[in-house]
Amino acid sequence: MVVLFKMFAKSHMKKKYPIEGFTVEWKRNDSNEIHFDIARCLYRNMCEKYCCPELCTVFCQSDITAFSGYEPKIRFERAGTLGEGADCCDFHFIHGSH
Repeated sequence: MVVLFKMFAKSHMKKKYPIEGFTVEWKRNDSNEIHFDIARCLYRNMCEKYCCPELCTVFCQSDITAFSGYEPKIRFERAGTLGEGADCCDFHFIHGSH
């Protein structure tokens, strides 16, 4: 499962997070870690446009819900999100037990 996750991470991101709404910077994609930052986010931009920034934090928190415990051998970590005031949304998927 870990190998498949790594193999399809970039293609999945291109389909689910198109360039029109997101700016993704890949930091690492190897057998130990997948790490990318999102510097521009469609969800954040739309929440700001429609004056509901508090809704953006719900989207941010849903990442933690979705990815924590996703796979026993993959640990999800994050330092911050755009919606919570950080410079980017960082996604770290680290091979190893929780």
